Formats: sequence, structure tokens, C-alpha cells
Amino acid sequence: MSTPYQERALGAPIVDAATEAYWNAAREGVLRIKRCTACAKAHWYPRALCPYLSLIHISEPTRLRRIS
Repeated sequence: MSTPYQERALGAPIVDAATEAYWNAAREGVLRIKRCTACAKAHWYPRALCPYLSLIHISEPTRLRRIS
């Protein structure tokens, strides 16, 4: 059994302080992802906190890196 494809309209992205740089780069045709400055792991979707670190490291910043 398979699920039939259904077209869905996507809403506009929510732009806030954590995602603004990502969406600005996307508007220019550049794909950027965040890389944690503490553990050096890349992560997507754009967010302020690293999803790989524990709550002890919650204040570690992340930076956008160009990948395309």
C-alpha cells in the first residue's frame, strides 16, 4: 500500500533572530547551515542552540557556514 501524493501549500517561513541570516542567504541563492562553535557539528534547521550538546552547554553559540 502506498499513500497517494497530495499537493499542500507551504506557508511563509517564520523569520526571527535565530533564522534571519539563513533566510537572507537563501534569498541570494546561497545555502548555509549552522555549525556549533563548541562541538563543531553541523545542524539544520537553523536554530540558536546546538541540538547535539547537553543543557550544560546551552549557551554555546552557533555560526552559519556556506556550503553551496
